[in-house]
Amino acid sequence: MLQFLQFIEKLSGVLGVDCISADVGLDGATDAALLRAEQLAKNEAAAVTDQKSQLYALKRKLKTMKEQLDGKVTDEFVKYLAEY
Repeated sequence: MLQFLQFIEKLSGVLGVDCISADVGLDGATDAALLRAEQLAKNEAAAVTDQKSQLYALKRKLKTMKEQLDGKVTDEFVKYLAEY
Protein backbone atom coordinates (compact mmCIF):
# COMPACT_ATOMS: atom_id res chain seq x y z
CA MET A 1 0.00 0.00 0.00
CA LEU A 2 2.87 2.36 0.76
CA GLN A 3 4.38 1.72 -2.68
CA PHE A 4 1.05 2.50 -4.33
CA LEU A 5 0.75 5.76 -2.39
CA GLN A 6 4.31 6.69 -3.40
CA PHE A 7 3.43 5.90 -7.01
CA ILE A 8 0.34 8.12 -6.84
CA GLU A 9 2.42 10.91 -5.31
CA LYS A 10 5.00 10.66 -8.12
CA LEU A 11 2.31 10.43 -10.77
CA SER A 12 0.55 13.46 -9.36
CA GLY A 13 3.81 15.37 -9.39
CA VAL A 14 4.41 14.52 -13.03
CA LEU A 15 0.86 15.46 -13.96
CA GLY A 16 1.09 18.72 -12.04
CA VAL A 17 -1.51 17.83 -9.43
CA ASP A 18 -0.46 19.12 -6.03
CA CYS A 19 -3.32 17.82 -3.91
CA ILE A 20 -1.59 14.86 -2.29
CA SER A 21 -1.90 15.25 1.43
CA ALA A 22 -3.40 13.53 4.41
CA ASP A 23 -6.55 15.65 4.04
CA VAL A 24 -7.32 14.51 0.51
CA GLY A 25 -6.73 10.82 1.04
CA LEU A 26 -6.00 8.10 -1.45
CA ASP A 27 -9.35 8.29 -3.26
CA GLY A 28 -9.08 12.03 -3.76
CA ALA A 29 -5.51 11.73 -4.96
CA THR A 30 -6.33 9.05 -7.52
CA ASP A 31 -9.39 10.99 -8.71
CA ALA A 32 -7.35 14.16 -9.12
CA ALA A 33 -4.62 12.32 -11.04
CA LEU A 34 -7.21 10.68 -13.29
CA LEU A 35 -8.99 13.97 -14.01
CA ARG A 36 -5.68 15.65 -14.85
CA ALA A 37 -4.71 12.79 -17.19
CA GLU A 38 -8.07 13.08 -18.95
CA GLN A 39 -7.61 16.84 -19.29
CA LEU A 40 -4.13 16.39 -20.78
CA ALA A 41 -5.44 13.76 -23.22
CA LYS A 42 -8.21 16.11 -24.42
CA ASN A 43 -5.73 18.96 -24.83
CA GLU A 44 -3.41 16.70 -26.82
CA ALA A 45 -6.24 15.60 -29.09
CA ALA A 46 -7.18 19.22 -29.72
CA ALA A 47 -3.56 20.09 -30.51
CA VAL A 48 -3.28 17.20 -32.97
CA THR A 49 -6.50 18.26 -34.69
CA ASP A 50 -5.21 21.83 -34.96
CA GLN A 51 -1.91 20.62 -36.42
CA LYS A 52 -3.74 18.51 -38.99
CA SER A 53 -5.84 21.51 -40.00
CA GLN A 54 -2.74 23.66 -40.39
CA LEU A 55 -1.01 20.95 -42.41
CA TYR A 56 -4.01 20.65 -44.74
CA ALA A 57 -4.08 24.43 -45.25
CA LEU A 58 -0.35 24.48 -46.02
CA LYS A 59 -0.72 21.62 -48.51
CA ARG A 60 -3.51 23.52 -50.30
CA LYS A 61 -1.38 26.66 -50.37
CA LEU A 62 1.59 24.71 -51.76
CA LYS A 63 -0.60 23.17 -54.46
CA THR A 64 -1.91 26.60 -55.46
CA MET A 65 1.58 28.05 -55.58
CA LYS A 66 2.84 25.14 -57.70
CA GLU A 67 -0.02 25.65 -60.12
CA GLN A 68 0.76 29.37 -60.33
CA LEU A 69 4.43 28.62 -60.92
CA ASP A 70 3.61 26.08 -63.62
CA GLY A 71 1.42 28.68 -65.32
CA LYS A 72 4.19 31.28 -65.25
CA VAL A 73 6.78 28.83 -66.55
CA THR A 74 4.46 27.81 -69.37
CA ASP A 75 3.71 31.45 -70.27
CA GLU A 76 7.40 32.34 -70.25
CA PHE A 77 8.25 29.28 -72.36
CA VAL A 78 5.59 30.24 -74.93
CA LYS A 79 7.00 33.79 -75.08
CA TYR A 80 10.50 32.37 -75.46
CA LEU A 81 9.41 30.12 -78.33
CA ALA A 82 7.55 32.99 -79.98
CA GLU A 83 10.74 35.02 -80.10
CA TYR A 84 12.47 32.35 -82.17
